[in-house]
Amino acid sequence: MSIVDRLRGAVRERTKVVSERVTQSYRDKLGENIVKRQSELEALEKTLETRERAILEREANLREYYFVPRRYVVVPMTIFFLVVMYFGVKAISPVFEKAATTSVSSTASETRESSPLGGSSENTIPSYSACVSKGVSYYKEMGSYPTLSTGEDALTKVRDNCGRSSLAFGR
Repeated sequence: MSIVDRLRGAVRERTKVVSERVTQSYRDKLGENIVKRQSELEALEKTLETRERAILEREANLREYYFVPRRYVVVPMTIFFLVVMYFGVKAISPVFEKAATTSVSSTASETRESSPLGGSSENTIPSYSACVSKGVSYYKEMGSYPTLSTGEDALTKVRDNCGRSSLAFGR
């Protein structure tokens, strides 16, 4: 064997040793990286579990706070409603008694003479029956009473319009 061959063999052996050391160091680094990543992953899982528990606790607290059992809400509301209705009817009953004792004709004449706005009777809103009579006379003047050109019954149309507003056919 010549010196060149011995040098080539030594270089090959040295290359093998170096490559094995490099490979081993890469393996070590990869192993460390894997261990590091696993520990990071475990820490993130613990954080996630902690947050999930906190969310579940908040949800339970909100349920307790916002979803109060019905007996705590319905019973007081019912009592309040009954008290308001009792005193409301009691307060309004003198008005009904006065209206029952007063004759209908005098009430109608008072309504015609005075306006709720304090002005003349022109500002008063007409009653439903007055609106219906104006509507019938309107359709009679137009020549489309008792049946409209669309085939509808004029009286039904007048009643619907006056039902929506007693000013449907003017004051």
